[in-house]
Amino acid sequence: MGFFDVFKKRKPEMTQVPHATGESRAAAAAPIDYSPLIEMAAIISNGDSKVATDITLLATDSAAFSAQHREWLADFGYETDEALGPEEIRDIFAYWLVGYETPFEYGAYIDWKEAPEEITAQLDAALEKLGYPLTTAEIAIEETGTSDDTMAALSAISNLCEMSGFALAILDTESDSYHLFIVPAESYGRLVALADSLDYRVYSAD
Repeated sequence: MGFFDVFKKRKPEMTQVPHATGESRAAAAAPIDYSPLIEMAAIISNGDSKVATDITLLATDSAAFSAQHREWLADFGYETDEALGPEEIRDIFAYWLVGYETPFEYGAYIDWKEAPEEITAQLDAALEKLGYPLTTAEIAIEETGTSDDTMAALSAISNLCEMSGFALAILDTESDSYHLFIVPAESYGRLVALADSLDYRVYSAD
């Protein structure tokens, strides 16, 4: 079973949201400005112009993004004829940059209980693509076969990044998995603030 198949197996079912009525319907109809995603993508991808094009389309015209990537969205269980909600746009943003059947791979997707060597392998592939002078393979974790290994690895990687002028950023997708990105330390606070402006959460492993 490949990475893509594992993800599809793990992907939770999307829940139905009750229709809003009265004043709540009017509030729900107010458009959301997703433009902060564009700067977030630039920080995560170290200014990749193709990422900028794709995420700009997602942020400014999600219907056009859906039309352009209909097959990709269908593979992940999205109804391409329906409008994308805030959580769906957040998740698509994460999937696109981590490299779920996309060419980017600027981060890592890991389960809540992932072996440290799998975490470092994914992150080091991202670091090489980003061109950053850092490797996470040097962290030493005594594995116990439990979820404690994952948290110990994330903490060790976070500390290593901090000592090297970088930061480990985790984008919360409200699931039992982690989407990890390594960004310049001076950009981490801005990334957190941009995510917060969309009611998304970016946090560290510390």
